[in-house]
Amino acid sequence: MTRRAWWITGATVVVLACVIVAVGVILWPKQSRTDCDTVRELFAYTKQHNELLIAKANVDEGQPSISDDQEWATRLHGFADQIRDQKLAAQTSHLADLADQQIDALKREQAGASGSPDPNRPAGQWDSDYFEVGQQFAAQANDLHAACPG
Repeated sequence: MTRRAWWITGATVVVLACVIVAVGVILWPKQSRTDCDTVRELFAYTKQHNELLIAKANVDEGQPSISDDQEWATRLHGFADQIRDQKLAAQTSHLADLADQQIDALKREQAGASGSPDPNRPAGQWDSDYFEVGQQFAAQANDLHAACPG
């Protein structure tokens, strides 16, 4: 082979390699979301939900509706269902379950305020339950945040 043939062969190999790399970069599937990305999205959604509730309270629209909170808890379960890591999924699922428990406490309080309290529960018990579940929720959220900082 002549010197010129080697140059043409080398240039062809380089161009072909560049084309293969370019096609690979373009067509290669984007890196999938990580479980921690999902947890961070859950936190962002929860923050947005809390800001909405505070805004409603500041506008004097009264108490937020149970349906607002129920939608929030349902979305938390949806986030938990997206997580593949078993430990992280269990933590996130537990957080969503605690959100359900908070809503149950609010429902008990509303039932009591409407004159149909549960006769088996002492008056004022709902706020104690709500506070206790809220503390558990905060602790679980802190554990999740430690697992997925940022």
